[in-house]
Amino acid sequence: MKKAPLFIALLAACAFCGCRTNKEIVIEQAVNGNPYFQGVLAENYLNGMMYKVNYELALKWARESADKNDPVGMYALGIINEYGLGSQPVNRDEAARLYAAARPGMEKMAADNTPQAMTDLATMYLYGRGCDKDYRKAFTLLNNAANCDYVPAMADLAGMYMNGYGIPPNPEAARKLLLRAAMAGLPEAMVGLAGIYMSQQKYVPALNWYKEAASKNSPAAMTTLALMYRDGVGTEKNTMLAEGYLNQAAQMSYPPAMTELGMLYLDDKNASCQPAEGVKWYEQAIAKDYPQAIELLGNYYFKQAKDQPQAAVNAMILYQLAANNNLNSPNAAELDVTTGLYYFIRLSWDKKQSPSDWLKNVSNMHRIISGFQSGIITPDSDTFRKAVAEQPSDYYLRNDWYLIHALKMPMTWSAEILMALPETEKNTAYFWLCYGTCANLAGRPELTMAAVRRLLELSCNEKNRILAAELKDLAVIMRTSALIQRGMDEKAYQLLALSGKFSADPAHLRNYLLHFARPVLKDPAKFTTLSGLQITGTDHSAKVPKPQPFLDTEVGRITGNEALIPEPTIMPSEFDK
Repeated sequence: MKKAPLFIALLAACAFCGCRTNKEIVIEQAVNGNPYFQGVLAENYLNGMMYKVNYELALKWARESADKNDPVGMYALGIINEYGLGSQPVNRDEAARLYAAARPGMEKMAADNTPQAMTDLATMYLYGRGCDKDYRKAFTLLNNAANCDYVPAMADLAGMYMNGYGIPPNPEAARKLLLRAAMAGLPEAMVGLAGIYMSQQKYVPALNWYKEAASKNSPAAMTTLALMYRDGVGTEKNTMLAEGYLNQAAQMSYPPAMTELGMLYLDDKNASCQPAEGVKWYEQAIAKDYPQAIELLGNYYFKQAKDQPQAAVNAMILYQLAANNNLNSPNAAELDVTTGLYYFIRLSWDKKQSPSDWLKNVSNMHRIISGFQSGIITPDSDTFRKAVAEQPSDYYLRNDWYLIHALKMPMTWSAEILMALPETEKNTAYFWLCYGTCANLAGRPELTMAAVRRLLELSCNEKNRILAAELKDLAVIMRTSALIQRGMDEKAYQLLALSGKFSADPAHLRNYLLHFARPVLKDPAKFTTLSGLQITGTDHSAKVPKPQPFLDTEVGRITGNEALIPEPTIMPSEFDK
């Protein structure tokens, strides 16, 4: 069935008899089970054209339409999944599947000159949804749909003119299109038009258009209005009104509003300061994969990092996730000076792109810490061992070994984490860096040497030259520390000399050394001369840790230090090039 003629015929009938509005026709057909009109209804709840924006109703009708394989419903559901609108979690894989499934049907409908289908197909080309980006095709389709007076097409075409997507920028053409679409009642166009007025410092018309869009439940309009009232831009300051607008937009699961609300509740200068609520809103924005919330939550933990090791780890992980999304915080370098955690966090989190990964792999280490500090959980208790057995990867990826070390808890517990990991995790640079470092901190240098050898092997096989240099230099620092702990100073310096000067980032290497390999400072001048790593002017204390039971990878269990394993043979010609 060709849906364009059907839709046009219904609307024409409505106009002729004057008895029913377009809105009434759409909702009647949707309720009667017509999948096309269910998709149309979903899109109208998304864009606020016929009805106020309502993501939950959009989700309901999009699902009903998509379940019947209608392309409009599948496309609407794809958008909801891509951005995690309303209660729908972000699911970009599902969005990609829906876009691909919708495309053939959308192309057929667009060929019938259905304005809505032409607009949807155009945005698929514009943003690469289910197809490669093609600005020329997008422009042609949007221009045709806009010439049919289809309002959403006007707003999308204005965006192309404003941003110069495949065409020369034309702000005036964009303004005219936005004005037409805004006058026709499209909230997205109202927000765009208000933004132009804001850039021209014409605050009164900007405020009025934002208010009009907010009356149609546009979360973007409500968020900007909130900031205007908060800061007194174009109007008098009104904190209560600002908070009200933010709450309304945040309740619609709009990430910028959730983030601003988090900032409001975490501001200790604000009468509304509620730290727990602030963290909650940040995490809800992060669940929607909003990168800015990661860095801001990282800043919150950074302020506590000096006295709270767990806050330091949280901040470092959040900053790494922010960096993975091209948001680099200057606090990250300072935090590495305080903790030495740079390499650990990078190796464990640098391949995680989605901000929402922060909410995964969450251990209950904070409860273990509280139990240990209160004396409820003792070093020989099975409580920690059982907890780790249930979720070893969570403790591992959250770098909980660092908390055990920083809070002077039994290093055996770090061994429990490493021992409980599945075998697939045990052949990575991160595992061996953790293992060797923890073994050294546990006063078990003979065990550390196994990690040294594996890191050197991984360095030789690593194609990324920067990472290869880092792994080698870390292994050499670890080896030097372990040999000096065993009283083998002369051999430590011989191997160090054969290794050559360090080539990895000196700041990060120095931070690692000062926090986790201090025995190398027994003769700092010699170490500096041989390695090229400047460590003068620092605290030269080289305290050697007392031996504790730790994981022996050769036998696969935790042992004391009563039976030293032989040091692996390391051929300088093989690794120290």
